[in-house]
Amino acid sequence: MSPAITLLALLLSPPAQADQLVSGDNIRIYYDGTGHWNAAAAGLGLQYNFSGTWVDYTYPGSPYAMWSVEFTYAGTAYQHYTHNSYGTTMTVVSESDDSTSSVAKSTYQMTAGPLSIVKSEEWDITGSVILVRFQITNTGSSDVSDLRWMQATDPDQDAWTYGSYSTYIDTRDVTGDGTADWVEARGPSSGRTIGFGSCDPANSTMGGFGSWSYVVDADQTLSDYGGTSYDYAIGLRYQEPAAIAPGATVVSSFLVVLAGDYSTARADYLANLGKCDLCDDDGDGVNGADCGGSDCDDTDATIYPGAVDAWYDGIDSDCAGDNDYDADVDGYDSSAYGGTDCDDTVATTYPGAADAWYDGVDSDCAGNDDYDADGDGHDSSTYGGDDCDDTNPTIYTGATDTWYDGVDSDCAGNDDYDADGDGHDSNAYGGDDCD
Repeated sequence: MSPAITLLALLLSPPAQADQLVSGDNIRIYYDGTGHWNAAAAGLGLQYNFSGTWVDYTYPGSPYAMWSVEFTYAGTAYQHYTHNSYGTTMTVVSESDDSTSSVAKSTYQMTAGPLSIVKSEEWDITGSVILVRFQITNTGSSDVSDLRWMQATDPDQDAWTYGSYSTYIDTRDVTGDGTADWVEARGPSSGRTIGFGSCDPANSTMGGFGSWSYVVDADQTLSDYGGTSYDYAIGLRYQEPAAIAPGATVVSSFLVVLAGDYSTARADYLANLGKCDLCDDDGDGVNGADCGGSDCDDTDATIYPGAVDAWYDGIDSDCAGDNDYDADVDGYDSSAYGGTDCDDTVATTYPGAADAWYDGVDSDCAGNDDYDADGDGHDSSTYGGDDCDDTNPTIYTGATDTWYDGVDSDCAGNDDYDADGDGHDSNAYGGDDCD
């Protein structure tokens, strides 16, 4: 590759992402630039707060973490991964801390061949259950099939205080429906437990594995060790059952639970299964935009496409994208709410609109009397007023009337050529009245 091409590639490549810390009251995570629980500079990863003391649940110094995605595209099998030791074959486009006052949330956007992947992790500020969600979009021109991804970590929650790197690893059916849905690793001395709980057990596999350093494979064998002590990793694999058409998006997720003991961890998994459906955060039946849905505010169950939308409350309840202060959609906000439209129920009424006289409608919002076209303060006599000529502002009842000009300026109805009112026009203007 020529130096010029190399320079161009560097200029066009997304910038490397920095480490970031996303924190709640009970959980905080030191992320590296690819979204692992592994900030090498800090030597920290996934931490839990025990009465004011933060304890790392991952290997202190260089926490082992990886996630891998594999699929078939246009007849060819592909593998992409990020690994704390072996780097990444994905392109990280962006990272962000999207936390609010109530929710801690990290978001990583990356590409893996024809796939665009948004991986988010979020948890209640005061909670101890993390929802990990993958939003995967096929940006190619052919179907993506046989998609599977796996996320894994090496828990060492007793290393900090007890110097032990082994954990009791167990895979279980916590919900009791006959399908494994949970893998946990608990500290042999402390009982501190981390568990991965599936949101879709029918399409998931979970368990533990050794040989950690070499794993970049989404198809890594996951075993149930039945509570045996090993210095091994735990992982969860998801398998998408359907082909993904070009432009289509699939969303899958699982829960990560941290607790002081395994019974609390399992109970927390069961109690938080409702978080799995965070494609519809507010439970109004419509998925949010981050899952490819059309709910423009997935935090409010009264806001969704087709909802009743009250005008002038500043809320786009039906997600139509309308200006909430322009009910007649004429491009002008209602004057009752700081705009200039004097009638926001009629689309033909707004400042500058064509205004027909004598129809009783102030179409141009100028505030004029619609029956006083000449603006002399007197309505047209044709429409109940006393202005006998509503085209001339000098003609109205009470105006000064000059004799002999042929104009009834005061609308008195007098003969303009009979000033003395004797019934005879002045002989100076063709009449027979000599005086």
